[in-house]
Amino acid sequence: MEEQGKIDAIINNVKNYFRIQTELIRLELASKVADAAASGVKMVVIGGGIFLSVIFLSLGLGFYFSTMLHSYTAGFFALGGVYLVITLLIFLLRAKLLEEPVKSRIIQKITEDKNDPIPENER
Repeated sequence: MEEQGKIDAIINNVKNYFRIQTELIRLELASKVADAAASGVKMVVIGGGIFLSVIFLSLGLGFYFSTMLHSYTAGFFALGGVYLVITLLIFLLRAKLLEEPVKSRIIQKITEDKNDPIPENER
């Protein structure tokens, strides 16, 4: 009889262990999803600000080039040429400038543990 009580206690402990582990995984997943959503919103807001800044700076540079070249068409085509050169440079250097930093940042975000007393970059 005493052995049956121990077996029941062990079974209850195992059930509680799996219930707690399931809850922990659910909470950790919710935390990761919330972090990802917050990062996404932050990037959209920052990206929107950068987009608007680039638009207005482009207009200003286009009109400045137009004044220098005495032609609206030539000024804005010159600005288009500048953007074409910048785009080609980014395309040629995309792996070093874009792909690797983005991949490493995503991996760092996914694997970081907020409860870890020693941050990953200090190890």
